[in-house]
Amino acid sequence: MKLQCTQENLDKALSNISRAVSTRTTLPITQNVLLKANDGKLQLSSTNLEMALNTWIGADISQDGETTIPARLFTDLIKTFPNDNINLVHDNETNNINIKCGPFNSNLITQSSEEFPPIPESTKLDPNISMSSKTLLKLLNSVIFSAAQDQSRPVLTGIKFTLNNNILTLASADGFRLSIIHHKLENDATDLDFIVPSKSLSELSRILPMIENDVDIYLTPSANQVIFKMDNYQLTTSLTQGTFPDFNSLIPDNSTTQCTIPKTAFKSAVRSLGVLAKDGSGIIKIEINDQSKEQLLMSSRTDELGENSVIIPVTTVGENSKIAFNSKYLSEVLEVIDTENVILELNGDSNPGLIKPDNDTQYTHIVMPMFVQNW
Repeated sequence: MKLQCTQENLDKALSNISRAVSTRTTLPITQNVLLKANDGKLQLSSTNLEMALNTWIGADISQDGETTIPARLFTDLIKTFPNDNINLVHDNETNNINIKCGPFNSNLITQSSEEFPPIPESTKLDPNISMSSKTLLKLLNSVIFSAAQDQSRPVLTGIKFTLNNNILTLASADGFRLSIIHHKLENDATDLDFIVPSKSLSELSRILPMIENDVDIYLTPSANQVIFKMDNYQLTTSLTQGTFPDFNSLIPDNSTTQCTIPKTAFKSAVRSLGVLAKDGSGIIKIEINDQSKEQLLMSSRTDELGENSVIIPVTTVGENSKIAFNSKYLSEVLEVIDTENVILELNGDSNPGLIKPDNDTQYTHIVMPMFVQNW
């Protein structure tokens, strides 16, 4: 392998695939980065056996070839080089790679690429789903925060993808809240049903803002992996096995109180009340009473530190109501709602609350209430 590329492009590529490099593993080769030179591009790949990242950069290739280099060493070294052209020459016989950049000249010991875990190639497949990077990013951001972090129920650490009648639905739940978003695809697609680890999708959401064109999504023939191919990146991840809860049955059928709340005021109130709430089990109380159907009273308190309250102008239909929610849960869902008003639907203080954007039927968030002994 013999090629020339820029330090800037190589440094950026290594940075973007570094999160898929194994840190603790029984397979040492996965602590390396794979370099593969062909077709006028340099491919860099990393994998932790659950997720793999590929990226391609332009290069002046004199000789095709491939090898692997310890990822951390290679990344740290390239980062120290000046913004200049880098020459890479790999010797198959000695398993050494020579790296030259300006006045710097390094020789590193490499390992054969034969032991590097194979990564599926999307070029041999037809995409199951295609959509714009902006759309996919919005869908992911709308649900990913609700996925469970606790590994005791692995299926809840993933995001459920369902494609039915050309409607793509993403859902996540952690036992305390549930997020669901629907999106109608522009092109006809076959029905699908799979669960993607939220950690892999978090990495995907970090890459998507850099993507200009559509994202193609492929299920591998064995249906145990999914590939996201976009511009010069490819993310491959194993699917989570198991049965996701029937989230449709968890959506409340009716409500006794419906409140329309200005999102900016609601978000500001949650932020302020959350300062005190974090020292009081994270509880924010919400109350609507007969004194005024046009006001929402929100409060938080701790016995040791005091209390905080705020009144927000709202429009309410239905009965008086009072309920308490975790401040973190309210804050996170309000971050992803982009409409001017938010709808809060309640059915007593012990049933889940439903939060959704005003005039938007595609997104629904359900959150369990918190128990409050004394109001």
